[in-house]
Amino acid sequence: MKKISLLLSALVMLSCANEKKQIETLKTDAFVPISETDYENAIIYEANIRQYSPEGTFEAFTKDIPQLKDLGVKIIWLMPIHPISLTNRKAKGNLNVEDIENEQEREKYLGSPYSISDYTAVNPDFGTKDDLDKLIKTAHDNGMYVILDWVANHTGWDHKWIQTNSDFYYKNDKGEVVDPINYATGESWGWTDVAHLNYENKELWEAMKNDMLYW
Repeated sequence: MKKISLLLSALVMLSCANEKKQIETLKTDAFVPISETDYENAIIYEANIRQYSPEGTFEAFTKDIPQLKDLGVKIIWLMPIHPISLTNRKAKGNLNVEDIENEQEREKYLGSPYSISDYTAVNPDFGTKDDLDKLIKTAHDNGMYVILDWVANHTGWDHKWIQTNSDFYYKNDKGEVVDPINYATGESWGWTDVAHLNYENKELWEAMKNDMLYW
């Protein structure tokens, strides 16, 4: 019995040692979170992938990360990298893209990056998720951080919640989902290419949190 107890004790100690070693390994491999001091003094570079380069891709931006490091950049702030909604996409004046018959003319209007159709996808014009992963890894390898511009106030009209969870949005007296309203005047801000999310609905909190945690 004494031998069995000693054996069990040894196994427990070995297990704890292995677990501790594994935890230490995980901590070592993880990218160290930015400190408050570093954050206060960091140079933040905001990047619009679409406009940054002639290619308008993650790959093209990634190539320049070492140069940005040399310039002293510590944090890369990516403007929205998600797919852009097609429904109610603005063209010019009061026209939407859907109002334009000529297909070549319609293609000129790329839409607002703040009109998001899917929080868990990337704009295919920018590349793939693997391309984004490579961008982030390259930044980390150069001692830099990456933050995503998260648009939590509204979605594009193509977002699945419009159909599956319309109660996530503000509605008018007719029960129709509406674009963002200026509370001071009660009038629309004119952002007709987006639908206004209503955070009085606590289920929206959970759904938005899950989409954030996806990344």
